Amino acid sequence: MPGAAVARRYAGLMPRRPRGHLPDLRARRRARVAARVIPLRAEAPAHPEVTGLPDLDDDEAWLVLADLWQAQDDPRGLVVALNHAWGAATHEARPAVERALAAVVAAHAEALVGPDLAPHLAERGGSVAVTWSRCWIAAARCTLRPPGRLPTVDAAISALATAVPRHQTVRLQLHAEADGGVPQLEPTAQAIDRWPWPHLDALTIGPHADPGSLRVGDLSPWLRPPTLRHLFVEGSGILYDGALRHPRLEHLTLRTTAVWDRLAQALARADLPRLRVLELVVREPDVGAGREWVDAFLDRLPPLQSQRVVLGDVVWTGSSPSEGR
Repeated sequence: MPGAAVARRYAGLMPRRPRGHLPDLRARRRARVAARVIPLRAEAPAHPEVTGLPDLDDDEAWLVLADLWQAQDDPRGLVVALNHAWGAATHEARPAVERALAAVVAAHAEALVGPDLAPHLAERGGSVAVTWSRCWIAAARCTLRPPGRLPTVDAAISALATAVPRHQTVRLQLHAEADGGVPQLEPTAQAIDRWPWPHLDALTIGPHADPGSLRVGDLSPWLRPPTLRHLFVEGSGILYDGALRHPRLEHLTLRTTAVWDRLAQALARADLPRLRVLELVVREPDVGAGREWVDAFLDRLPPLQSQRVVLGDVVWTGSSPSEGR
């Protein structure tokens, strides 16, 4: 469906300006510059790293840019406008806006995210559900499938890494399907390792309906993105070689069944200078490496704003353990 026709179809959901309202000249100028320097290309993700963009919080300029793009039959205009409409809508009206946005993304996926990622989008029946910031991917939620079940998420992760622009901060969530076996995270970790993630800000692995429904394996690839600040991991079989290090990590959550020797040694030698929030949950603390490593791990950490360590029915919320709290 051409962009103008889609715009007319969803006109009732679009932002409305007061009658007689004209955007200020600076907003119009910023939008026109952006419209010229960000061409839409069907053969590659339309996310070049450019200097002509309005600030992300400049609503006026982005709405002008959305109008200009829609006049050019550029689907990013509809994505920008519908995202703005969602933010301004009531709770009851938001599902209609979400359906409209899904329809636009389904119709123009190749142009919006590139041909590699488009088949993996949830709007096309794939495993990746994205959240938009203006016209870029701000967050993605990927469903991990058991071995042998297609399509795998590995190709989707690789495509996603190339579709996210270098100037865009992104959050990534991976979760296991509720039934049908235990997926392995190692192939997905290899996909992460093959591609640069210059602005991966937050990574969530889980939560899952069953905490044991995902075997994590080696955690080190997930800690390689240099901009990572938030890491949440839930699953079994978490491994790590060497000291657990990251220069910028601020929030760490690990939820697992048992801690084995390799992970215990990594935690006992941790180097996390910017860590501020910690949650560590071990459901069977007497399996594997036991409990002896915990004090060494906590001693390695800087002063924390929030701490919760749960070993079975023993909980640390500060400096001393409390039974059953």
